[in-house]
Amino acid sequence: MKKPRQIKTTMAGINSAVARVKGKINLVTSRLFQDALTKMLDFTEALNSDCDLDAALRMIKDIEAHVDDVLTKQNQTVIKNGKSSTTKSDVVLIDEIDFAPAKAQLEKAIAELEQEQKSKLKNKNKL
Repeated sequence: MKKPRQIKTTMAGINSAVARVKGKINLVTSRLFQDALTKMLDFTEALNSDCDLDAALRMIKDIEAHVDDVLTKQNQTVIKNGKSSTTKSDVVLIDEIDFAPAKAQLEKAIAELEQEQKSKLKNKNKL
């Protein structure tokens, strides 16, 4: 019986995994998440020279799983909000909100109140 060939992790494999994860991190819109994930990844890169490469690769894959979770949640938020986000944040700027319908409704209510006041004033003057 032949033993299955074990693939030994190499620095090229580590570098490839790091590049892949960095590419995914760049897709994250939250700057805080980007910074945290990048710091985690940088930490594993620093460890590469001091630890077992297989362990480093497992850590990088764990970080990639975290990045995938963030991207999934980010995409669900975009779908839930019914918009395709092109900004770097899910924060809605007040300038982006369309107040036209609310303004029209408010102006109509004010006009009705003014009309009601004029009516009351006319009725009071007739007495």
